Amino acid sequence: MTTNSTTPTIISPTITNVSKSNLNATISVNTGSCSGTICYSIISASEYSSATTHYGDSGSTTSNPFTVTVPSAGSYYFQVNMKYNGTWYYSNAVGPYSFTAPITYGYCYAPTIIDATFNNGFIIVNWSGAQGGTNNSITGYSVGYTQTSSQPSSSTAPTSSTTTISTTSTEGTTWFSELTPGLNYCFSVRTLGTVSGYHS
Repeated sequence: MTTNSTTPTIISPTITNVSKSNLNATISVNTGSCSGTICYSIISASEYSSATTHYGDSGSTTSNPFTVTVPSAGSYYFQVNMKYNGTWYYSNAVGPYSFTAPITYGYCYAPTIIDATFNNGFIIVNWSGAQGGTNNSITGYSVGYTQTSSQPSSSTAPTSSTTTISTTSTEGTTWFSELTPGLNYCFSVRTLGTVSGYHS
């Protein structure tokens, strides 16, 4: 009796897609003949060599697709390896993919000095000491007032009767007219930045 046997063709895993978001990469894998845990390598472009068969593992996962985070901004290749009957099979390294860190923003700083004086029927408001925030330079100021019998808290600072001034300076001056003599008024100066939502 003659038995014919053939060696099965083993299909190595392949990376089919890499999508990027800031420093994160979501990787999809065709596992081929393999199954189980996916080991992956994150290879910086400066360390990559097309002559190298495979690289050290950066981590492992049982998810597919899966998301990894690159160490820092730069260009990277990715490679996966999986087992079939106890033997490791490697994908080709794919890349390079370029990653950039997300831009962070900081709030502007309100002026450290605000002074209001009466002069010939006008209230003149002066301020200084304002600062822009991280990646958020000064574009102007919102200056307002309200009639009050007591000092309001910062959470109830004037938001009506405002005027907007466009400038990149850390100080400024504006004036208001037609305020009723003998009443108390509270003035506020808000620093405006280039990024909406990050004003002082």
